[in-house]
Amino acid sequence: MSPDSGGSPLLDAEGQVVGMNIENYSSATSNLRDSDISFAIPSNSLIKIIPSLLSKGYFLHPWLGAAGADVTPNIAKAINLAEDRGFLVISVANLSPAKKAGILG
Repeated sequence: MSPDSGGSPLLDAEGQVVGMNIENYSSATSNLRDSDISFAIPSNSLIKIIPSLLSKGYFLHPWLGAAGADVTPNIAKAINLAEDRGFLVISVANLSPAKKAGILG
C-alpha cells in the first residue's frame, strides 16, 4: 500500500469534489503508475457518515443479515423454480433485520 493521496479529495473532470480518496495500492513488482488502484468513498456517502463520526465517534452501517446467491438457471432447475431470477436466501443471522422481518434461509 502507498500513503499517497489518502484523505485527499476525489475530483471529476470539471474539478468538482465527488468523493474522498482513502487508499492507493501499487504493486511492489511494478513501476508503472497506470497499474495503481485507488479506493475512494463517494461524497453522497460521506454526507451520511461524517455527522455520525463527529457526534458519536462511529457509524453504524445498515445491514440485512441474510446470505445467499442470485438464482441462476442451474439453481432454478435444481430446486424446480419456474423462473431463473431472484435471490435465494441460504442463511439468516440471529438478531438481524432479516430475522426480525421473518425471512428464512
